[in-house]
Amino acid sequence: MKPEKIVSTIISEESWEAANVVLRRRSEDVKNRQGVCNHANLLTGKLFCTHCGVPYYQCESKDKYANKNSKRVFSGKINNSKNSCASFPIYEEEIKPLLFEVFRNTKDILNAMPEEYACMYKK
Repeated sequence: MKPEKIVSTIISEESWEAANVVLRRRSEDVKNRQGVCNHANLLTGKLFCTHCGVPYYQCESKDKYANKNSKRVFSGKINNSKNSCASFPIYEEEIKPLLFEVFRNTKDILNAMPEEYACMYKK
């Protein structure tokens, strides 16, 4: 006895299989890119809240003169509420000069840094 068809076919079996091939390929592409930073911003993935360890996200806005205002905001405040942590926004125009100063002050130990970074990476 032949099984009864419950739902009518919307697309052909060949189209269904072709779509699944594309889906599997895209899924593999996503899996292979995990942990890869593809953001042009130099601070992406590098700033974390000292209170709870959650990352900061970049937020773009414009001031009343239409100037771009880039800042980092604790992700918990975005996802939960502004009272979820004692952290505060970090403006890129304020942090970049501080980072450059740190880099300038570390030029004397520059040769030791690659080894230190390798140790940190292994941990």
